Amino acid sequence: MKAHDKPAEVEQVADEVLIDGPDGAVSSFTPEAALQTANRIEQAAVDALLARPWVEAD
Repeated sequence: MKAHDKPAEVEQVADEVLIDGPDGAVSSFTPEAALQTANRIEQAAVDALLARPWVEAD
C-alpha cells in the first residue's frame, strides 16, 4: 500500500464529522469519536516523523 501525500477533506454536517479520504473513502464520526481519532492520528504522525532517518545538511 502506498502512503497518500495529500490530506483528507473534513467537514461538519449537522452533528457529525465527515472525512472524505483518498480513493473515495468516506467516513462519518460523532464529534467525540472524531476528536479521539484526530488525537490518535496526530500522535502517530509525530511518531512517523521521528522515525524518519536523520539527514545531515550539507
